[in-house]
Amino acid sequence: MQSTINVLLVDDGPDLEPVLREALGKRRIAVLTVRSGFEAVERIERDCPHLVVCDVYMPDLDGYQICERVRARSRRNDLPVLLMADVVDRAVLARAARVGANGVVRKPCLADELVSGIESHLPATLDPFTGGDQTDAPDQDVTMGSRESLAALAGGPGIRCAVLTDLDGFVVERAGEPGFDAEAIGALASGVLEATGRMGREIGHGSLKTVTCEFDGGLVLLVGAGTTSALALVLSDRAALEAARPRAAHAVMLMSRESEVPAATLVR
Repeated sequence: MQSTINVLLVDDGPDLEPVLREALGKRRIAVLTVRSGFEAVERIERDCPHLVVCDVYMPDLDGYQICERVRARSRRNDLPVLLMADVVDRAVLARAARVGANGVVRKPCLADELVSGIESHLPATLDPFTGGDQTDAPDQDVTMGSRESLAALAGGPGIRCAVLTDLDGFVVERAGEPGFDAEAIGALASGVLEATGRMGREIGHGSLKTVTCEFDGGLVLLVGAGTTSALALVLSDRAALEAARPRAAHAVMLMSRESEVPAATLVR
């Protein structure tokens, strides 16, 4: 079992590396750094990272070309690759999808946003909090449809109920403890994400990805799931929140794949 998860950062700028190294170090995720595209291809084959974060604009091979090489030539052709771009528009997302990228991150970005994107695209058998391969672990993430994904989430520490709704608040699936009003949770998810998402678009930050609602008896974590649905997790207390975030992000990724969402989507 490996004790550390490795992420390869491909970036010719000096600013992101120390920030990302500090943020991921707390999660037992190590950062390997290269400054050129050709070196990145070499390190991918030699060091076998678990995920690659690559700037689109590089002095030799650009991020798209690196991703193409990984998909076409590398023995690691299933390696998750996140691209970073200063401008993320339809053309960038379309090209990223063509080369097989797993996502596109707007740059510059906050460390927490990039960390969330990284954790959501780590292989399902890797636990970003304990490190290493968790294939035989009883609480491993599932790779099936939304019903199984919700059941796995609801069985996680401190997660009492998981509800998947459309953006009108209609409940698609639910799992977890009985006694929670799934329709009320769906209405909450719909109203909060619609209002805050509209606010985000007005200030130029796009749709909201996550929001936490705190009540006297616990918390509800709301996560946008693509453009048409939302995931709501009822948590027992604040201590459950940190573990719930990456699990929710990963479940959304799995459910998006089941719904045939294009491979390259905007992480932020």
